[in-house]
Amino acid sequence: MSNQTAAAQDTTSTAFMPIWGTRELTGAQVTDESVLFSIARDQLDKLPTYMANAQANQTLTGAVQSQTSSCPLGGSLTVSVNDADNSTLLSAGDSFTIVYSNCVLNSATLSGSLGFVFNSLSGSYQSPASTNYTLGITMNYGNFTVTGSGLIASMNGSMTFAAIANGVNTLSETISTPSLTVSGTYGGLTRSRSLTGYSATVTKIPDVTYGYLKSYSMSGAVTSSALSAQAISFATSTPLVLRGTDGYPSSGVMVISGANNSKIKLTALSSTQIQQDLDANGDGSYETTSTVNWNTLL
Repeated sequence: MSNQTAAAQDTTSTAFMPIWGTRELTGAQVTDESVLFSIARDQLDKLPTYMANAQANQTLTGAVQSQTSSCPLGGSLTVSVNDADNSTLLSAGDSFTIVYSNCVLNSATLSGSLGFVFNSLSGSYQSPASTNYTLGITMNYGNFTVTGSGLIASMNGSMTFAAIANGVNTLSETISTPSLTVSGTYGGLTRSRSLTGYSATVTKIPDVTYGYLKSYSMSGAVTSSALSAQAISFATSTPLVLRGTDGYPSSGVMVISGANNSKIKLTALSSTQIQQDLDANGDGSYETTSTVNWNTLL
């Protein structure tokens, strides 16, 4: 790879975006495009409330219920709820569409749409604190855009989200997309990145020392305008493991593959540092090794 640093940064940050977006969101922190996924996940946790509100204000049985409300600092959002089986509870077949019209939340302004379709659901999924459920959801992004200080980010495409919760801190999530495009403008410079054939699994288990451990496995391909639209594939050969409230994984390996079988191997050394090995000519031997901070990649 002719530009090791750019390839490692762009590929790693794009690969982590969908799963980094499953972290807890405080307000609308606009730092990079991952905020798009964080806000979408935040809305996913609000779907039980949207269903309850729709039923409380229902006017016609069997009809799509739509409500428009003002956002805290300006603009509005419209939530449309289709209770497919008229059960008044979340169930397979139910769908939601959220349309943002210059909706201001803290430091971010939202526009475009988010769509959610329940493909399957069992158990009790009634709040973000729910701990026993199985669900499958398709998320659709229609020019979903977040504008904040120094950043304009937008997303188009669809993503499938599945989760199984079996108790406190016991959770398995699978995220996949055939194609998803994310673009961002920073200081007047625009970049566009796409994920194809993407699949990721996040597993959370209790831990006596750290409270919980999270394990990340992922694979797919990234195409980025910063890399001359060259497709670069990636896969975790060993799951990346994050301990409790650490900022980054402290163990695990991800391999990035480029043209002519060139490779970058990323090995987590700690929750702050990662080892970066380069096989530039694709002969199977890593010629150079360096240590960088996690926050230079994500």
